Amino acid sequence: MSKQEVVEYVASPTLSRFHQSNSFIRVLRGPVGSGKSTACAWELWRRANEQEKAPNGKRLFAAVVVRGTYKELKDTTVATWLDWYSESRVGNFNYSAMEHRIEYGDMDALIMFRSLDKPQDVKKVLSLEIGMAWVNEARETPRVIVNRLAERVGRYPPPAIVKPTYFGLVLDTNPPDEDHWLAEAERNPPRDWEFFIQPGGLIKDAGGKWIANPAAENIQYLPKDYYTRNLEAMKPDEVAVYRGNIFGFVVDGKPVTPEFNPSVHVSQDIRPIASEPLRIGLDVGGGTLNPAAVFFQRTQRGNYIMLAECVCSEMGIEQFGRALKNVMAEHFPDHLERVERADDDAVMAYGDPAGRQRDQLYETVVFEHLYRAAGFPVRAAPSQDQKLRIDALRAPMMRMIDGKPGFLVHPRCRQLVKALQGGWAYKRLAVSGTETYADKPDKGPLSHIGDAACYGLLGAGEMRTLQAAEMQSIRRPMVARQARWVV
Repeated sequence: MSKQEVVEYVASPTLSRFHQSNSFIRVLRGPVGSGKSTACAWELWRRANEQEKAPNGKRLFAAVVVRGTYKELKDTTVATWLDWYSESRVGNFNYSAMEHRIEYGDMDALIMFRSLDKPQDVKKVLSLEIGMAWVNEARETPRVIVNRLAERVGRYPPPAIVKPTYFGLVLDTNPPDEDHWLAEAERNPPRDWEFFIQPGGLIKDAGGKWIANPAAENIQYLPKDYYTRNLEAMKPDEVAVYRGNIFGFVVDGKPVTPEFNPSVHVSQDIRPIASEPLRIGLDVGGGTLNPAAVFFQRTQRGNYIMLAECVCSEMGIEQFGRALKNVMAEHFPDHLERVERADDDAVMAYGDPAGRQRDQLYETVVFEHLYRAAGFPVRAAPSQDQKLRIDALRAPMMRMIDGKPGFLVHPRCRQLVKALQGGWAYKRLAVSGTETYADKPDKGPLSHIGDAACYGLLGAGEMRTLQAAEMQSIRRPMVARQARWVV
């Protein structure tokens, strides 16, 4: 940086408290435009300048900055970083390696930028030796990644040379869903975690109308009417999350199940039927650490009633099996008793027939693990075809049987309801001129419970129903032609 150039950063009240904290993990939650990313960038720079000098007179520092995808990392995170620490000021940025080597004054720092959309990128992150980590837009990052990063910090500079003056993680995020792991951590902070919550850009007046918040931060650096502009074009949940800084669920993309309507398909009145088998749809893949299950029944008239769910993270198969058994003990004690009496007709469970690792031997091991832990056998769903299994979930939503929907969900199935409302979606693609979506559902956190429901319904009879409907549609034109010739 030349002597004539001065770059000034002024922290808002919340961000100032953030910088003054020495907690091991610090989380910044705020609305869009509140200066969160800038604060994290400056925190890395500040800690690098405060690092105790090594014997060679240099302040050795290394940090990693992570984001969900390479495009987001390049277009937003790196752009923010270089806006403050441009190549003309502190040295060239290596775009092929996505690293910024800074030799400025007595600072010798390496800032590495890594996306998490490729397995090899995750591996690289988890083998680093660093002093700090910055997780940008942390609600997009699984908790397991944050936990593994926490094991990598404090390793640089090498303690044999000079001990790190400070080490830890900083996370910034817009508000996640209230069931997100970050929201749970905020409600019950782990030891040495600290949360810094910025005022919303908007607040509601006495009449429930969104208005500009006079306490909003970073306003002086934003365009005029930044938070109040374009409100009419936004959905209520978007306004609350992105501008009000309130926990919430925002649909982003094209829902996999557009037929789902909570006012029609969610019912508090459905109950387990002791005389009917309990059915379970499972998404366990080839041993995924994020398994999910939905517990349901099919009534004698053919209605599907989704009664409970089990959604886990960072959990192995045998532990998941025990969790399934706990759900049964709470909601289906009669069926659990029958399972313990070795009644094979008590439960019918269906899982992914191929699994993510696509290894036939390993799939068998997964099902055997579940059998040992939960006590009931698991069958492979009759198909893994993507269109077929999604159709198996959508079709009952369009049926009415004896005046009742063919598909009903109990409100305790919170993750399933969110998935069906649009949390499980086809991701919007960056294509100019038209709204274009991916041809496969996004593998986000809610995809597991969605897939579990698909496999369960396929196994419960929707496979045969769909095939029968397809055969009928093929035959129908032939009957019509014969009728015309007869006339």
